[in-house]
Amino acid sequence: MLRSYVTKKHLTFYFLAIVITWLEAIITPALIQYIVASFTNRQLHLLWQILLWGIGGNLVLVLGLAGKRYYYARLMTDFKVGIKRAIFRTFLYSRQIPDEEVLSDLENDVQQLENSYIEPTVIIVSSLGFTVVSIAYALWTNFYLGLLFIIFYSVPVLCSGLGSKRLDRIAEQKSLANQNYIARVNNMIAGVAPIRHYQGQNLFFKRFSKDLEQALQEEVSYEKQRSLNSLFINSIDAFCSVAPIVIGGFMTYQNYLSAASFVGIYLVSHNIGYQFQELSYFINTRKSASPSAISIKTCLEISWLLTAYLTNLSFLSSWSRSVWRRMGRPF
Repeated sequence: MLRSYVTKKHLTFYFLAIVITWLEAIITPALIQYIVASFTNRQLHLLWQILLWGIGGNLVLVLGLAGKRYYYARLMTDFKVGIKRAIFRTFLYSRQIPDEEVLSDLENDVQQLENSYIEPTVIIVSSLGFTVVSIAYALWTNFYLGLLFIIFYSVPVLCSGLGSKRLDRIAEQKSLANQNYIARVNNMIAGVAPIRHYQGQNLFFKRFSKDLEQALQEEVSYEKQRSLNSLFINSIDAFCSVAPIVIGGFMTYQNYLSAASFVGIYLVSHNIGYQFQELSYFINTRKSASPSAISIKTCLEISWLLTAYLTNLSFLSSWSRSVWRRMGRPF
């Protein structure tokens, strides 16, 4: 339903620009690999060819990045125009949207849908292509070392979910403690006159201090769990970042591969590790936005049904006019 509000021409050009930006995955590693190879093989005359290829590749990449920004803006313009018209049509012809919420739906919810659902989806598609190109280049340069780098760099991402359930439980407890604290403080503020009249300041101050300490203690527990999770993941990341470099250096020393290939695989594998982390982050962001996206999709489906209903109603009205005219009666 959402893609029906996007122009196919703009979408095609946008994905073409994204494909061009995938060249970034191999331009820098390939250039450095060939430069190292030219020095190692004492073929300095190849540097001019490498320079020209580098300049040409980066110019194409710049065009792709410019097209990506421009056509993303065009896609978002088409999307906002279509979805806001659909929401307002639903508001006018049905009672699915309350009067006091329509402005928030038009401005806040649509913007939230773009930031938390549309943009992460686009970034996921871009990162997937970037990752596939990087993996293909690493495996093509040296299959075994490239596969080793890919496995080691994927381990921290696979382990990133460890401890997340416990962190979620602590976050819920923290939110609940904060809500209770705010509710009790509001009650104390509302009843400050009777408290002062009956001289209950000491009792309610002790209750306030207890609630405050409990709320702050939950925040400390939350940050403690976050620190433990971060320490665990960063320790795994540190090991997985160093181990394949040592193995690759040993393979280079034993002449299983050239120094140029080792450098190229390392650079492209570093990009793969970064893309894995980015994919994990934006996939989680997109999942968290699913409820709001579903609610807006429901509005759009209602709008689509209303459009079909009005179209059929217009057709029936035209048909009835023609029948009455044939019968010689005014409509």
